Amino acid sequence: MTESLLRRNIWNSIRIPSIIIYLLLFLSLHCFVLQKPMQAAAQNISSMQQMEQVFKEAVKKGKDTITFESSNSYTTAQIQYSMQNAAKSQSRLLMGSMQIVRQTDGLGTYRYKITMSDGALIKVKILKSEKAAVKAAAESLKSGKYTNFYSEVSYYNVFYRLLQQHPEYNYDTSVWKSSNGAYGFKRSAGMTKKQLTAKIKAADKAAQKAVKKCVSSNMSDKQKAEAIHNYIVNSCQYARACLKNHFRDLHSPLCG
Repeated sequence: MTESLLRRNIWNSIRIPSIIIYLLLFLSLHCFVLQKPMQAAAQNISSMQQMEQVFKEAVKKGKDTITFESSNSYTTAQIQYSMQNAAKSQSRLLMGSMQIVRQTDGLGTYRYKITMSDGALIKVKILKSEKAAVKAAAESLKSGKYTNFYSEVSYYNVFYRLLQQHPEYNYDTSVWKSSNGAYGFKRSAGMTKKQLTAKIKAADKAAQKAVKKCVSSNMSDKQKAEAIHNYIVNSCQYARACLKNHFRDLHSPLCG
């Protein structure tokens, strides 16, 4: 009995400190976990206006991922509408894809995660009047610095008509537009600047030769115009090859 009691006392003397050590380690780890910074909660919104404001800030900062919470269940169309409005306010336009993930906690709160694809937003110059569109189209065509344009009322036809009036640019320029309302000029990738210059010089030379052939000094301005018109009708044909380059202005016989 004495030996058994001795062993028990020895065991207790070892076990009690061990339990205390374990408890101290547990408390230390628990305190460490509690002191770790908590992840920031997603912003909570309650209206479409608040959503648009969140998107504006994200577009301004160039964020590709946006998260927010709401008690409202928003449709994909509503989210895309808010994003497009936010983009326009920052002279941007939504052209690429946008992934929308919606989760719920089952208690009436929805968490949204919006992920933008690379290049989803393009930079645009917003036009507010036809007069501004005419000026912008002329400057863009003359400088060769082709910008993406957007307007609530499309002025695509302004760009189209201007290109018709300047066939010297038809060799490497076309007009484009997207379903989202963006439009502008673009260059053909199949022609170098040297080739373009050569074509323009050849066209100018042919035009001067044609004028000398069909116009005389004793003609009135009206007669000169009629003579040049008749010459073009009888001597030129449409350059169907332009269709291969998807050129929008196919009305000019100088296109080829």
